[in-house]
Amino acid sequence: MAKEKHRNVIIVGCSRFGVKLAGSLSSLGYNLTIIDKDESSFLKLPDNYSGYEVCADGTDVNILKDNGIESTDMFIAVTESENANILAAKIAREIYDVPEVYIRLTDIEKETLIDDPNIKAIYPFKLSVEEFKKISSVQIDDEQ
Repeated sequence: MAKEKHRNVIIVGCSRFGVKLAGSLSSLGYNLTIIDKDESSFLKLPDNYSGYEVCADGTDVNILKDNGIESTDMFIAVTESENANILAAKIAREIYDVPEVYIRLTDIEKETLIDDPNIKAIYPFKLSVEEFKKISSVQIDDEQ
């Protein structure tokens, strides 16, 4: 029986969301690298995290290359800066052709800056509205 290839993942941004993803993916056996400019952010990583921690700018092409972006299967940009997330995601897709790219955006209007259907955006605002609609009796107009 052939051994299953472990998937390589780079997460840019050791935010609460990045930390949760890193812990979950690490538990599933993914090969992880998490990159953040703030070294103290790595203190939030769970005990089960078994990947690499890189204190650097996740939009720096040289940093990404040094950390294996050329063999990355999944790239996730979840910093607090939407512009950094967009830039990092575009580098991953357009320069390195990473097959799966995910990005967190809070400003829905910035979606127009992502012109690649292979970059999948996660919008906390939209998710919150959808969840509120599910659990409440309030009818919210999607057009506003």
